[in-house]
Amino acid sequence: MINPSTIDLKSLPWLPLDEKTAFPQKSAIYFAIDSTGVVQYIGRSVNVRNRWGKHHKYNELNQIGSIKIAYLFVDIPELLPEIEQALIWYFNPPLNTVKVGLTYGDFRQKRRQRVFRLDEAVLDGLTQLAKRENISVNKLLENTLFDFLKSEGIIASDAEPLGETRGGDQKSDKVDKYKEEEE
Repeated sequence: MINPSTIDLKSLPWLPLDEKTAFPQKSAIYFAIDSTGVVQYIGRSVNVRNRWGKHHKYNELNQIGSIKIAYLFVDIPELLPEIEQALIWYFNPPLNTVKVGLTYGDFRQKRRQRVFRLDEAVLDGLTQLAKRENISVNKLLENTLFDFLKSEGIIASDAEPLGETRGGDQKSDKVDKYKEEEE
């Protein structure tokens, strides 16, 4: 796979945010980097130019000012989600935090990243079950744990988990999943 600590962001090709019509039409992980070198956002796309044509973070990044978009080209699109997650975990960009959600008590519900070590057999089983249910492993775990915590009275019985924040449910055909990302 990829070791995020070996990525030299300064050596990656880049363009200013306002030149989005010139972005490459290639599969890549992209980094939105501010003028001080802080990674503000990380995303993925099978076609970066199409993705940025109507990107949901464009206005927010434009308000920060002097944003450049750097690219890490990925030849195998099926690896994009895994690489993106590893890079988000490593760089912890502030705009990758989910800021939408339901009101739950006196705070807004959001997702946070945590790392847990699980037996390989458990991970394989979760992957198989997620494919069978046509959802991501993350969504399967979140829904299962959410229901369990509700049944234990730890989470309010009328609370609902956050919906998908990116791309909806996974399809069993990986090629179609990545085409949908661009729509």
